[in-house]
Amino acid sequence: MDTRTDPVPPYGYDSADEWSETLEEACLEVLAALRKAGHFGENRPEDDVAHKLAECDLEELSDKELDVYEERILPLLRVAYYEPYRLAEEYVERRAPGYYDPPRDFRQLELFAA
Repeated sequence: MDTRTDPVPPYGYDSADEWSETLEEACLEVLAALRKAGHFGENRPEDDVAHKLAECDLEELSDKELDVYEERILPLLRVAYYEPYRLAEEYVERRAPGYYDPPRDFRQLELFAA
């Protein structure tokens, strides 16, 4: 099991010095690199937010867009930053039809009700 915590410079960065120190600082850089690599090219809510962030900051997103960013984009940015070798697999999994759909068997939601 690989437990890397150091960021690996992705997509042509020559060294970690060119890459921001923390994930929070690097998010928009990572997102730009993913867009440049051809990710977020479909007509999905997360694609629209990813492309909107090319022209604005997080503070300019609506509440709904911020939710999409935090739920659908940020997890991929974490993988790209900390575990870039898993990015392709994670991207395909999260882009699969139905990944974000609620569970169909609502009885399971009652299992852990307080």
